[in-house]
Amino acid sequence: MVVDDNATTRRMVRNALERNGHHVIEAQDGRTALELMRRERPRVVLQDLMLPDADGFELVGELRELVPEASILAFSGFVSKLDEARISTVGFDDIIPKPIAPSRLVPLVEAHLPAPVPADERFGTGRRLVVVDDDPLQLKLAQFRLSRHGFAIELAVDGAAALELAKRAVPDAIVSDVMMPNLDGFGLAMALRRDPALHDVPLLLVTSSYVEPNDRELARRAGANDLVLRTSDLAEVIDLLRAAITLPRHAPIGDVEAFDELERERSRRVMRQLERQVLLNTGLTKRCSMLASELTVLNGITDAVLKHRDVDVALDEALASCFDAGGVAVGALYSLDESGGMRVRALGGDAHWNATDLATFFGHEELLRGVITSGKPLFAPGSPELSREVSAELLARCHGSALQLAPLASTSKPLGALLMITRGRELDPEDARAFGLGLATQISQVLTLAHAYEEREAAERRAEEHAAVLGAVVDSAPDIILNVAVDGTILFANRPLGGIAPSELVGRSFHTLPLSLDPDAIRAELERAVRTGQAGGY
Repeated sequence: MVVDDNATTRRMVRNALERNGHHVIEAQDGRTALELMRRERPRVVLQDLMLPDADGFELVGELRELVPEASILAFSGFVSKLDEARISTVGFDDIIPKPIAPSRLVPLVEAHLPAPVPADERFGTGRRLVVVDDDPLQLKLAQFRLSRHGFAIELAVDGAAALELAKRAVPDAIVSDVMMPNLDGFGLAMALRRDPALHDVPLLLVTSSYVEPNDRELARRAGANDLVLRTSDLAEVIDLLRAAITLPRHAPIGDVEAFDELERERSRRVMRQLERQVLLNTGLTKRCSMLASELTVLNGITDAVLKHRDVDVALDEALASCFDAGGVAVGALYSLDESGGMRVRALGGDAHWNATDLATFFGHEELLRGVITSGKPLFAPGSPELSREVSAELLARCHGSALQLAPLASTSKPLGALLMITRGRELDPEDARAFGLGLATQISQVLTLAHAYEEREAAERRAEEHAAVLGAVVDSAPDIILNVAVDGTILFANRPLGGIAPSELVGRSFHTLPLSLDPDAIRAELERAVRTGQAGGY
């Protein structure tokens, strides 16, 4: 159950958990939360601390009384140091800070799902375990999983901190990540085995990065009991931990040459992992750059629309900057007019192109029209509907190594297409396609907005023209014309009436004017006209 007065937050949590097979109920306030807790008895509760009708620190106690076995997590972005100290004392099992990515929220919630551990599985009872990880989420998940088996858990953020904890009081075992600052898992293993007081402490290394067989061999040579891949349930870690605390202990590493060789091998492995991380980070940086470029287009062009600037100029400026980020050399924007005619505008100069080539999509206008009408993008190379010969011809004529033609459309009609040409690929093909489609979506939204503004402005101009014509007719009419509200209040008068100027008539009641008319009959006629919508007279 998610308890939060913010509907967007509730929807995000529900979508993330339901995609992973969980049933989610929602409460927008404390009263609803108590009703659902009593009726539905949820296993996990995510509860905001700030609710419109309840104090979050009091509500948790009431929820706990209803379902004592449920895990209740404080879910808030406004937790002071004082509040943090109170959270564990009033009944919360943990704090989940806002905002949190759905991918990180799900395993954290799943770790709190009540899962009774049989007595014979609580092999850690009476034993002290040090858990080491520089990722706070992974550290917390490991703590939840392993404490259920009876261990008293101590946490450390790197190998150096774990070593200090072990020296102060020798633990029964250590579970550690491998890649960490200050002292990594391999270094921790060697440090333990060289310490006469700690050389026999079981050490299990867990990793998401070191996945080669040689990495596992190095871990064992360094003195770790084993190196295993990280899983959300830590099942393999738990099995190995059960065995490790009953196996014969390690002997200290006394051979200096063996230690030096291990240190050299460890350094080589660390460098390889750092190189991999650099490559991964480079890819992430490019993806972030692509997203930032899409936002630049959306923000820049939307601002242009709102300020009534030339949208074409704004498009040129925004696309030029984001093309650089996406590895796009040049491109073109094809747009349909009301009659179905095609207008094309080059984006970025290219001496190789002529107007006819660009207007006909390099002699393949049927492909261009097909993309616009079908809403399906075209890639060269890559699209199955393109033969190798046609793909090669297109790339040769546009002087590109790859091209993408993405459709532009509103919810009701096609708008055109965006052509992007790459010369020397800077992005992975899949990344480039995602970038192009995202960019086309943003441009479609902006063009739809621009068209809506144009239609509104045209309607306002027509209304102003009609109003001006009507005003001229009324002003020049020889008769007295009044606009009278249902209650008889005069809203407009074109001429004096009963010696009273038009400006003085406005705001007065028609029924109080000194006219030789029957007020009751006039009132009845006005009411009839309003009721029936039919013209009449008196």
